[in-house]
Amino acid sequence: MTFKNYIMEMEAIDDIKLSMADISLTSDQVNEIDDKFEERLSDSFGSPEEGFAIIQDILSEYDVTVPEMEEMDPDGSEIIIKIGEDAFLYFIYGKDEIDKYEFYAELTDQKGVTEILTDEEEENDE
Repeated sequence: MTFKNYIMEMEAIDDIKLSMADISLTSDQVNEIDDKFEERLSDSFGSPEEGFAIIQDILSEYDVTVPEMEEMDPDGSEIIIKIGEDAFLYFIYGKDEIDKYEFYAELTDQKGVTEILTDEEEENDE
């Protein structure tokens, strides 16, 4: 499966909604954040750090702090960061055809994390 196909599959999972009371976000704000992720991460980036900085900037607009990533894998990675009691930042990045980095990010809850990990296990079994 290509990175682009994986991103399209992840975007199709629209039923994951989030109870973000522990980090003071309403469901409308979560939707706004996810929309901003989609819009501002639609370009390719020269480094993984550039894309992650966009994610941090978007979340900081809502007073959500994400820890710095000490080292980001230059080959790409899939990362889940706990940002609240039942709130997680999920993002994946990888190189495109011209060695730029593509990103996909979303906020999710424990159920969403479980679905993501289950999908990943099923792909690895194939």
